[in-house]
Amino acid sequence: MDTIWTAIGSLATAFSFVLLAVSIWYVREQLKEMTKATAASAYIGIMNMIQDEKFRLHRRYVFTSIGVKTLDKWTEEDVRNAEAVCHSYDTVCRLARLGLYPPEWLFDSSGNSIIRSWVILTPMVEKYRKDRDDVVFWDDFEWGAGEAKKMKNRQ
Repeated sequence: MDTIWTAIGSLATAFSFVLLAVSIWYVREQLKEMTKATAASAYIGIMNMIQDEKFRLHRRYVFTSIGVKTLDKWTEEDVRNAEAVCHSYDTVCRLARLGLYPPEWLFDSSGNSIIRSWVILTPMVEKYRKDRDDVVFWDDFEWGAGEAKKMKNRQ
């Protein structure tokens, strides 16, 4: 009789381990799907921000009006548009830098714009950093431009 109970106990233990393994696998798969959904939501939010008409107008202004001037010739309107682009790109690049979504998602679609914007806006950023004694001012935008350039060079 002890042998039967021992066998039943062994089977119950084996069944528990199988059930535990299946449960762990299921939870792991659910976490993978939740991670994908979270990343997709972040990406959609970022693309909505980047493609927002107001932000597109700021970028267009930077490329067409500011890109042809030296910093000492910038108007207040130039500065407002430049700051808007710096703030926006700093935000989306920060999220990529923190790993909240794969940076390639941003740089694949907007890498050239980030690089081009950074080149045009660097004199203003450097002036702000110097005036504020803050070397990390808009540093995520700078990081994003560097990463976008690396990605472009690898392609």
